Amino acid sequence: MHLNDIEVFSKSLTPGFFQPGDVMVSLRNINTIVVFDPNTLKIKYHSIGQVLRQHDPDFVDGNTITVFNNNNLATWHPDTTRPDRSGQHSQIVQLSGSGETKVLFTGSERAPLFTDIMGSHQRLPNGNLLIMESIEGRVIEVDPSGNLVWEYINVVGNGRVGLVDDAVVLPANLDDAFFKRTVAACASPDRE
Repeated sequence: MHLNDIEVFSKSLTPGFFQPGDVMVSLRNINTIVVFDPNTLKIKYHSIGQVLRQHDPDFVDGNTITVFNNNNLATWHPDTTRPDRSGQHSQIVQLSGSGETKVLFTGSERAPLFTDIMGSHQRLPNGNLLIMESIEGRVIEVDPSGNLVWEYINVVGNGRVGLVDDAVVLPANLDDAFFKRTVAACASPDRE
């Protein structure tokens, strides 16, 4: 089944269809996301086949989930030894408890998006999405209209890129001055 994520609905989120304590699991190999009540083990929500080999489903609020849809089905041609992945793209998809599906980002010519495995995303306070295109070694931020805000490519040398497992946008208070103060405090002989 390849269980690749477990998330608990936080008390800090606005409840709705999903409630504090509900547990969400992502089962990649069977293209399934399940939310259940841990006290009763009753399944409250399931999505089967709406996303393909997904990663990183996140509760947005009591009615909504977002997920990194790897969308990695390929066409196999009998006269080749490799699958044809031309035109493939991953997506960030929003699912609702009522069964609605909405694609939030699917890439563009300026910001293509595809990772066969892995991948994750983070909704930012300003409404943008931080997206990890893991195998391509790339992190991008896109606005709600899908416009590229910035990108980072993990170049490790000799024209190669290194895998990106995760990335986060730090809160504004964790700026350069914060880290300088922290390093100085750690280096202080007076610290306990």
